[in-house]
Amino acid sequence: NAQLEALKADNEAKENAVLLENEKWKELFQKSESKIKELESIREQERSKFVEGHKKNSVLQHVQFKKQDYLKFINTSNIEINDDGSVNIETLQSEVERIKKEYPELLNIQTKATLPDAAPKTFKDKTLSEMTKEELAEARRKALSNFKQ
Repeated sequence: NAQLEALKADNEAKENAVLLENEKWKELFQKSESKIKELESIREQERSKFVEGHKKNSVLQHVQFKKQDYLKFINTSNIEINDDGSVNIETLQSEVERIKKEYPELLNIQTKATLPDAAPKTFKDKTLSEMTKEELAEARRKALSNFKQ
């Protein structure tokens, strides 16, 4: 009977040790799960910041605002990201057009000076009054050399 009691106590002690170990493993598992969720949340926040910046930079390649404060007028939710991480061109262009239409006063509109597409066909001679002293001296030398010949 004493042996039976000793076996029961020994068995109960083993069960308690197994239960304690299971509790430790369960606690470690829960800690790791909460840490994973926390890291996933941080990763998603960082990814979201990156995507927002990527979208804004894509818009800024097509539109130049007068002030940095005007970046808030970009509605990044209108711009989609493709599966490969690139910006969807159609949604980007529609957002750029929306900004140009709704907020033209916020934009730097830079008009490029138009250059002639060809060189002038003839050279217009200057009158004597338009010539500098050096040009007058050169014209005299040419006239004298032509006169001597």
